[in-house]
Amino acid sequence: MSAAAHVIPPCRHPDRLAPADAALGESRREIEELKMALDEHAIVAVTDAAGRIVSVNDKFCALSKYSRAELLGQDHRLINSGHHPPEFFRDLWRTLARGEVWKGEICNRAKDGTIYWVDTTIVPIADPAGRIRRYIAIRADITQRKQLEAQLRHSQKLEAIGTLAGGIAHDFNNILTGILGNLQLAQNDLASNRPVDAYLRDAVHASWRARDLVACIMTFSCQREQRHRNMPLGPVVKEALRLLRATLPSTIAIRSHLAAGCPPVPGDVSQIHQVLLNLGTNAGHAMRERGGTLTVSLRHERAAAAVRLRHPQLPDRPVVRLTVADTGCGMTPAVQERIFEPFFTTKAPGEGSGLGLSVVHGIAKSHGAVITVESAPDRGSTFDFYFPAAAGEPAAPTAESAAPFPLLQAASRSRRIMVVDDEPQVLQNLCRVLTRLGHEAFPFGDPKRALEDFRQEPGFYGALVTDLTMPEMTGYDLAQQVLRLRPGLPVMLVSGNLLDDDAPAWREAGIRHFLRKPFDLDEFRLVVDRLLEPA
Repeated sequence: MSAAAHVIPPCRHPDRLAPADAALGESRREIEELKMALDEHAIVAVTDAAGRIVSVNDKFCALSKYSRAELLGQDHRLINSGHHPPEFFRDLWRTLARGEVWKGEICNRAKDGTIYWVDTTIVPIADPAGRIRRYIAIRADITQRKQLEAQLRHSQKLEAIGTLAGGIAHDFNNILTGILGNLQLAQNDLASNRPVDAYLRDAVHASWRARDLVACIMTFSCQREQRHRNMPLGPVVKEALRLLRATLPSTIAIRSHLAAGCPPVPGDVSQIHQVLLNLGTNAGHAMRERGGTLTVSLRHERAAAAVRLRHPQLPDRPVVRLTVADTGCGMTPAVQERIFEPFFTTKAPGEGSGLGLSVVHGIAKSHGAVITVESAPDRGSTFDFYFPAAAGEPAAPTAESAAPFPLLQAASRSRRIMVVDDEPQVLQNLCRVLTRLGHEAFPFGDPKRALEDFRQEPGFYGALVTDLTMPEMTGYDLAQQVLRLRPGLPVMLVSGNLLDDDAPAWREAGIRHFLRKPFDLDEFRLVVDRLLEPA
């Protein structure tokens, strides 16, 4: 056969193929455009029937931190974070095996160990015989949404803890008031050289420790507006360290070096507490495996020239420097660069939200303070805070009371005092002390009954001492109604809640003094003396 016999004759109807070719080309363009749009919007991966990755787009690589070459041919479990229980994946595969589309949220792990969340739709693709030959997974990154949800839950949990702490503190401080009052009354009745006096002293000191711990918890959990006032940092640091000591394991030692004479700084007590507790908790986490030392120091000094050069906003005069240092595992330079980013954390899932240091940074900024950080792997971490000092001379160091429980001394002038408290033990204790001081105490466990008695003869009583938080009528409401009947009557509020003792509303209403439970009996005597002074 000649070569000419192999020549395929030209198509007799070329005009019929042109539209088909054009339609095919248009379909291909539409598919490419859809793929481009999908790649711009979603994270896409394709696996074969055995779960091996056969295709990924650029967004998948960017989120997983793996290159395309590292992913292709690998089992899909390469990015498994271990967050989900086995039942989760068994249900997923049962759905796909039935040829149904699976939708849900999956927690994955990137190459660098970062955890991320994706809202996922997996579509099984079957051949004409019905056999599944591949799976197409379309994902959307929802990591930030999950982190915000975790932040909201954390905030709600703290709010609930704050509410619970307020209730517990009120009740517990009432109990401590009764315990301390009776212990101190017993001390007053005993000679100091008797052996039993030492036991009473120990019991009193233990009760004060319990009071301080409750105060720490209340300060930390108290949710209120930020109020900056000139405050010495020393007492705030001591209070925070007492709470940290109760929460950190005994393998971690706590050291403090608080210089005397540091001037006050304008700030919010609750927020400075939060800074110290966040840093102390992080330090405890860094030292939990091998133990170590947490050191907190306070100095009044001029910042180093290198620090002022990096932070020109620092004044060229002495500032209050607060240092929190630990001997833990330390940080790499890469980690240090990101520690103040919201949601950044090196902790395992469930151990932290990554919000602690970002909150610390925000608080420092709102206080006009500068933060510096020094750290290295296995060398620990040191956080320095430079606070601008309040105007005025440095505060003089306060001396510890030489006689914390002096003997009660009778008042020079006796008064008839109405005492109102719904806690029987506290009511009894207050009346005992007032009686020891030479006054006549008239106890009332019901504020409404006390008001009825006062109305009958407003001029009978010379003063009112009332608890603040009581059922049916608060001490504040009682005081207002009593003062309407008898303007100028000396009134003192007593409470176990963490409240502001300078509340303008109370003073405007004519209430002279506020005393927080539990209190030292001599402190109570002094406040009563001031209460009964002529206005």
